[in-house]
Amino acid sequence: MKCGYTYENLSMAKPEDMYSYYTKELEERHGVLGIELKVDFLIDDCTDRESNYICDSLVKYNLSQVPATQEKHFENISKKILNKNGDIIAGCIAKMYCWHVLYVDILWVDRIYRRHGLGSKLLNYIENIAKEKGCYLVHLDTFDFQAENFYIKHGYEIFGVLNDCPRDHCRYYLQKRL
Repeated sequence: MKCGYTYENLSMAKPEDMYSYYTKELEERHGVLGIELKVDFLIDDCTDRESNYICDSLVKYNLSQVPATQEKHFENISKKILNKNGDIIAGCIAKMYCWHVLYVDILWVDRIYRRHGLGSKLLNYIENIAKEKGCYLVHLDTFDFQAENFYIKHGYEIFGVLNDCPRDHCRYYLQKRL
């Protein structure tokens, strides 16, 4: 692994784990001495706790680059619709994160209850909650065999397409300004 060290932080690297190299380009561009670290490593499965650590570490970095604009960094605003028997017949898994942005992970309506406006009601409800909390942007993704036209009908715009995911299909990435 090649790293550019400044003279101030070079002392953090262990001499037995590296060798020095010098290039005029490194000195001109960065004022650094090039160091290659010899690192032994193992790639292994993550536990849930380790996965959370990795996620938290990335969030910490992201927030060091762009400070959060909302007090609670991740706010779950997921909702469900129950029938008269208390069974879940529809649901939306959504989270507002860091910068007043809403990510809709899942919007689902039981097959029996589709085409009765429940998905629209649920999506509008979630968007309104997010808007009341200061959210200005929503994003989500869907497959071509799911609900692309549903979201477009609700004011979403496609900003990206992943072709052949799954094979012979597309995954659409959509956004909406609130």
